[in-house]
Amino acid sequence: MCPESREGFATRSTGPESLEESSIPVTTRSTEVGLGNQSSYSGSTGLGSESEPPLPQIEGYEVLKRLGRGGMGVVYQARDCKLDRIVALKMILNEREHRAADLRRFLSESELIAKLQHPNIVQIYGLGQHNGRLYFAMEFVPGGNLAERINGTPWPSPIEAAALVESMACAVHHAHTLGIVHRDLKPANILLAPKTCDPSSVAGWQRPGYRMNSSDTPCPEPKITDFGLAKLLHSANEVTQTGELLGTPSYMAPEIAAGQPHAASFAMDVYGLGAILYHLLTGQPPHRGVTVLETLERVKSAEPPAPRSLNRGIPLDLETICLKCLQKEPAARYPTAEALADDLRRFLEDEPISARPVTSWERAFRWCRKNRIVASLAAAALVFLFGGLLGMTLLWGNAVAGWRQAVAAKQEAERHQEAAQENAELAEGRFVLALEKAQEAAREREEAAREAKRANQALQLLAGLFRTADPLDLDGVPFFIPKQVGENLTSEQLLERALDRIKLELQLDELAQAKLEQTIGQIFLVRGKPDKAEGPLLHAVEVNRRRLPPDHPDLALSIFSLGSLHHERGRYEQAHDAYKEALGIQRSNPSANRSDVAMTMFRLAWLLTQMEEYEASEKLYLELIEYRQHHMPNDLLGLALAQVGLGALYLDLGDFQAALRPCGQALIDLRKAAGGSPLTEAMGQFQQAMIQRELLGNFAEAEVQLTKCVETVRRELGPLHPFTGLALHERAMTLWKLKKFPEAERDFVDCMKVARTIGLQHPKIDVLLSNFGLFLHEQGRPQDVDALFDEVRDSRIELLGASHHLVADLLMNHGLLLAERNDRTGQEARLREALDLYRQASGSPRRAMVDCLYNLALCLGEERAAEAEQLLLEAAQTRRSLGKGKGVGLAEILTALASARMDQQKFDDVEGPLREALKLQTAVPIVDRDALRWTWMEMSRWQRAVSDSTAALESLTEARKLSRGRSRALFEVACGMSECITDKASENARLHARNAAIATLNEAVAAGFRNKSALQTHASLQPLRSDPAFQAVLDRLPKPMPMTRRPG
Repeated sequence: MCPESREGFATRSTGPESLEESSIPVTTRSTEVGLGNQSSYSGSTGLGSESEPPLPQIEGYEVLKRLGRGGMGVVYQARDCKLDRIVALKMILNEREHRAADLRRFLSESELIAKLQHPNIVQIYGLGQHNGRLYFAMEFVPGGNLAERINGTPWPSPIEAAALVESMACAVHHAHTLGIVHRDLKPANILLAPKTCDPSSVAGWQRPGYRMNSSDTPCPEPKITDFGLAKLLHSANEVTQTGELLGTPSYMAPEIAAGQPHAASFAMDVYGLGAILYHLLTGQPPHRGVTVLETLERVKSAEPPAPRSLNRGIPLDLETICLKCLQKEPAARYPTAEALADDLRRFLEDEPISARPVTSWERAFRWCRKNRIVASLAAAALVFLFGGLLGMTLLWGNAVAGWRQAVAAKQEAERHQEAAQENAELAEGRFVLALEKAQEAAREREEAAREAKRANQALQLLAGLFRTADPLDLDGVPFFIPKQVGENLTSEQLLERALDRIKLELQLDELAQAKLEQTIGQIFLVRGKPDKAEGPLLHAVEVNRRRLPPDHPDLALSIFSLGSLHHERGRYEQAHDAYKEALGIQRSNPSANRSDVAMTMFRLAWLLTQMEEYEASEKLYLELIEYRQHHMPNDLLGLALAQVGLGALYLDLGDFQAALRPCGQALIDLRKAAGGSPLTEAMGQFQQAMIQRELLGNFAEAEVQLTKCVETVRRELGPLHPFTGLALHERAMTLWKLKKFPEAERDFVDCMKVARTIGLQHPKIDVLLSNFGLFLHEQGRPQDVDALFDEVRDSRIELLGASHHLVADLLMNHGLLLAERNDRTGQEARLREALDLYRQASGSPRRAMVDCLYNLALCLGEERAAEAEQLLLEAAQTRRSLGKGKGVGLAEILTALASARMDQQKFDDVEGPLREALKLQTAVPIVDRDALRWTWMEMSRWQRAVSDSTAALESLTEARKLSRGRSRALFEVACGMSECITDKASENARLHARNAAIATLNEAVAAGFRNKSALQTHASLQPLRSDPAFQAVLDRLPKPMPMTRRPG
């Protein structure tokens, strides 16, 4: 909450009684320099020139000099003779030279400022008149304004920039509580009062984690001025002329730039504060064109460049806060300036921000910076968020296509039967003349009847097995198949029986049999049974290749289904080849079903994202969207799915701004497609929740939308449908982040009920287990975590066998969770058991085995470095054979390999892996900054070991660049630099290392590092302990305080 009072708050003068009688709330046109801006005139107004008019003689004041002149008035520096203090006198120009509205604006500004009593708002002292010209005396602020201080360069510390804007936001909130909107917030209207930080008394600056200055270092106190454009929000009086622009274009809210002056609200000041924060962080305003009109157009329609693209030292959370303020829609910004101040406070105190609270993935990832063992678990959770819904929908779609083909076969057979009957009747009517034709027609009728019977048998077979309707009409079979059908048979057993009947009992044509096998194979795949799906799908492709023309659509569909199998099993290269072949066949045949073409394009684009072929994936997604818009403009549901895929690609790249557009368009399309369908509306609610949570950081609104979604799917599909489970899982994750733990656990438990109905052997269940397990771990219930994993393992062993790779997946995930509670013994046991199964299981996904090898090697650590080296060599060899794709990258494996060799003192074998890792990491357009930083850190460690301190310091400098804004990472870099200060290094090298280490420590403190004990005790910093500059760094930190570790 913003403090309602600070030091000196209640002692401000309220001015003469005459001010209280003035009640004319007005606005004014913006000038390039605001009249309240006392210091921005210095050096720019010709002070001291021969043409300068004489200073006025004003009773009670000694006018010292003119500060400057604006469009409506002039500002002087003066001394209040009665109170002996320096003030600023703001005097209106000759009234005869200005319209009457200027006078009302001038009076209004003085009235509004008099209402505002806040230490971060320039105060008014009195109102008077001199020679018929009104003036008012106000607080003089000698420290210049923010625009002058920035001068085209970012503020030295993002942390200090956040603290400045937090103070401004509290002041703006104070104005808002009185119904006053400033409407022209910009750096030129922020004055900076010099102030010496007192660690014991300065409210708002002494906070854990971002204390920037020692007690004798001046730090600015921001003060908002120039309320010439301010207005009372609910006042009916408005003297601004129609068409006037309110504010300065580069800092103007989009709704005002769009010509909606009556849209004035608190949200426009929140936008202004965000624009100031943007300017502080980047050194430039969010929008700036060559002309005013160009600037206004950019404000209305263009997104500002991401601050981190202009200054990599900006913390991600601070960028998120800034961009939330700059949203085009007022409702998407912070609801109040107080909410903005609160989020900035949370950022400054290193707490999760509300704009984008710390997710479980982020918390796991932060832990991985210290121990990289859980990296693969965090990645799996991120992939599930979008992959779960897409995969479920796509596999559903593929299988129902086969169902509908069976229905079409039945209808075709019935038409044959009707034709045969007509032929028979015709033959009977002409019996005398056409006996031979009648007999032929009878034979045709009998054959048609037999064909109809076979088609009906096939149809009844499938209809008897799966009665669930296609609720969303997505051209696919329903994902949900009851586990129990009848008394004792599972759905898988029924499918197996169906395959036997197709082969032995039904006298079907080979192509018809292939079609049914393809459909059943798809259903097995959806049910999480890729082993049982593979046979039918392979046979269907073999038959279709032999019996169908090379450009036949059915051949393409069977190859596509086989590609889905490879995709599900992690065989990315084989899946890629199958999808490309299927798409080539479909594009070569003009009669190919356009929905099938679009689905193949989508699956291929999705696969390319997973293979990290980002440019090719983006190109194909854009082509798919254009294809759907041109050929299937009314299929809004399919178009929305393509937009979601593109958004998921951008999210995979960490480009949240780029993801917002396609995800938002998907939401619009889903709403249009609803057409009264509750389930389509539920999909729209789900998508809106993901946008609110993942892109806008609005967890509360995400909870609202997910609750609506859960209620709808429960009502329409039942409590045990997979869509219900998906919505429950995401609501549980949202409630978890909102600290609503009982409600989150209830949703996790209900989601597990869905999982048990689907079958605990399904691979998608692993993500639910990992997240629920992390949740239970944070609640201090490790026994419940183990019981949960034991239940699923026992179920999989019973259904799939003890050596199945899905059992290995489960064991590896359990091992990664055991690392969370520092159970290295249990972690190692699980990972070894998983690795044994991966090596034994036929068709085991090799990427999973690489991840297991890598994590086991890290678990062994320095104590068993020789064994870790062998595991990493195997991981590297296997990873090279896989090409691109998800999972641990080759560069990370090579860096870990070099580290293991250094632990064994095998320094001659270290440089090669590190150089190769650097080459791989810098050759890609999207750099993994954390992985690259780790490689540079290990490179410096090796260089120090071989006594090359100069090269080590260069490597650490590269690591420092990749650590901007991250206090812990900078501290680690500084420790490495300190270790370069050795007796073997030259005096110049030692001095260079000392200066670099001190500078990096100062940067770490500015970024929020507050662990004073670590500075005092860390062995690597011993060479700096006697250095006065090191002592100065210590003095900047508060005394060590007992800390509690947040969950995760």
